[in-house]
Amino acid sequence: MEEKDEYVTEVPIAIVADPTEKPADGVATAEVVLPVCTVTLKITYKPSPKDQREELYEILNKISQRKATALENLRKISMAVARAGGDSSPSKDGGGGGSMVTKPSVKPGFLNKKKNEPTRLEKLYESTIGPDALLRKGLGIVLVARNYIIFFGAITIFHFKGQMLALPPPV
Repeated sequence: MEEKDEYVTEVPIAIVADPTEKPADGVATAEVVLPVCTVTLKITYKPSPKDQREELYEILNKISQRKATALENLRKISMAVARAGGDSSPSKDGGGGGSMVTKPSVKPGFLNKKKNEPTRLEKLYESTIGPDALLRKGLGIVLVARNYIIFFGAITIFHFKGQMLALPPPV
């Protein structure tokens, strides 16, 4: 669907004289009514989200119908091919028309692979320095709290041992 910011439509409107009025020459012509002038209105509008949604639903319905008919045709064709090719196709047990055995392109159960258990080394890593390990989380807390520890330690030293930081008296 082409998404435009605004749509422009031009509508021509013919202005016609009142047919009940008599023309200046006094002869009324009721069969042919000629327009006095034509006005062209240029209409510019932005579709609302509701209008856009309705348009998308219409497009979705059309595509869904096309898909349904395509699937139905495909099903009919596959049924016809299965009926026509069922007698002459080679069988897997070798008792039919040929000795060729076909293998499936996808092995059954390929999605049901067994998950390997982690080794001892992996378990040790996860429990000690892995991303969810307690040691790493504690280290992160210490790194965040480091600035607070330095600040309050400096304040304590200044408070109790501030005289050591004083300048000597001038000589």
